[in-house]
Amino acid sequence: MTSRTGLFATKVTRERLSEQVAARIQDLITSGEIEVDDRLPSEHDLARQMGVSRTVIREAIKALEEKGLVRTVTGSGTYVSRVNADNMSESIGLFIEQNSSTFEDFYELRRILEVEIAALASDRATSQDIISLEKAVRRVEEIVAAGSATPDLLEDFVQADLEFHNLLAKATHNPLLLVIQELAPEQLLDFIRLTARAAEAVERTLSDHRKILEGVMNRDAQVCRRLMREHIDRGMQELSTQEKRR
Repeated sequence: MTSRTGLFATKVTRERLSEQVAARIQDLITSGEIEVDDRLPSEHDLARQMGVSRTVIREAIKALEEKGLVRTVTGSGTYVSRVNADNMSESIGLFIEQNSSTFEDFYELRRILEVEIAALASDRATSQDIISLEKAVRRVEEIVAAGSATPDLLEDFVQADLEFHNLLAKATHNPLLLVIQELAPEQLLDFIRLTARAAEAVERTLSDHRKILEGVMNRDAQVCRRLMREHIDRGMQELSTQEKRR
């Protein structure tokens, strides 16, 4: 851990003081000068070093907490957090809702993203990745074998379907792709729920997952691209068919 002497001693000028303070602390975090799980100086010390009021420091810390960069532990202090996709997922979800994005919009995004994820996974998946994907496929097999389409069973299927796609993204070993894949989980779950209402759709999904897994195991990027494209297209076709029946 680096010495913090003078790290925060850059005085800020008027504008929105709390934003400047938050930006300074964020720079220190993203540059690695202060590290994950490091405790920040006290509110009093930060205010003194940065030449601002404690109110400004509180506003800045609140903004950093909303970004997921820090966490405050009552009675202990404020610590640097490891950033994950949760905060981004919530923001993306709200953006999708506020901008009236349709399932067609979401389908286009998945078609662009997941087709290449499948191809990259076929090239980069480790033996452990393949074991995880096999387990995910077996989980879907168990759900299909259970037969009765109860709400709980449907939800189990939806979660298992999502897990397979997330594991494919993980198998690319590109952390950015995994983060993007997980950005709008609720919207993706809604998409899967709507397309999985028919028993034949669930069985088709299982068949698709088996074939995609086989393509990954055979290291065949072209086959994986084609299979994933067909898989997502079928989901959208199923959704369109249900819409017409209403």
